[in-house]
Amino acid sequence: MADRYWVAGGTGNYNSTTNWSATSGGASGASVPIVSDNVFSNASSGAGTATINVASFCANLNLTGFLGTLNFNQTLSVQGTIMNFGLGTYTITGTANLRLLSAGMTITSNGTTYTGNIEFVNNSTVYTLADNMSCSGTITAISANPIINGNTLFIGGNLTNSTTTAISGPTAFVFNGTGT
Repeated sequence: MADRYWVAGGTGNYNSTTNWSATSGGASGASVPIVSDNVFSNASSGAGTATINVASFCANLNLTGFLGTLNFNQTLSVQGTIMNFGLGTYTITGTANLRLLSAGMTITSNGTTYTGNIEFVNNSTVYTLADNMSCSGTITAISANPIINGNTLFIGGNLTNSTTTAISGPTAFVFNGTGT
């Protein structure tokens, strides 16, 4: 497992080694993150656009302090235990999904409204909201019985359950947008 830091500073593709470093604000040239690597986009990443241009994986994803744009042209799958939207002024664009895969994942929004699409994937997997979370995109439950614990999930877009079993858990779902 390695840590990978987005360092493009300008526009760049996720699958290019010129956009990754082994240290925050360090020199580029580190390998592109793989499924076992932790990914960080932070204040040292600059204010450019990071484009997820190929279907990609990472262990944990931390966006604390990021000031740029994440453009989802392809799906990014997070299969660690930490998904931190962090404090920052980043923008989400594109139509592909953020896919959350791991059992025991803690999702921290830090008050950020996630504007993209989120998929909860694994069967009977517990996802814990560390704080209230807002999503204006589509939230999809792909697997049987995802369990969402803690706080409130504000849904400004659509909620889709593509299985025959329900989403469960003590989290309150508040529909506060124009979706279905």
